[in-house]
Amino acid sequence: MLNRLSVHSYYETLFLQMQEWKRVNGYKEGDYAQDTLLVYFDSISKRYAPSTLWTHYSAIKKVLKVQKDVSIKGYENLQDLLKINSSGHVPKKSQASILTFIKIFLIWLI
Repeated sequence: MLNRLSVHSYYETLFLQMQEWKRVNGYKEGDYAQDTLLVYFDSISKRYAPSTLWTHYSAIKKVLKVQKDVSIKGYENLQDLLKINSSGHVPKKSQASILTFIKIFLIWLI
């Protein structure tokens, strides 16, 4: 289980990655408009799974609210983009859970 410090650090890292992307792409530091975040999330959607995009969204939303007093809760187009990216996504099954199931089954047979 993650402690508060590591979660805070992870959220900060994701936020700083977004800030760096904005700087490189010519956006102002304080620009947290829905259109800006749409372009950002569209650009990272090519590298990350939909579940990871939702994690990024949640982290950035929290940091913006706490540190910048900016709420993106009402950014419906951004949420729609994340939902569209999630549609049809089939998460990968964990091999560990399958192996655990097989071990338990074999023990049960003995």
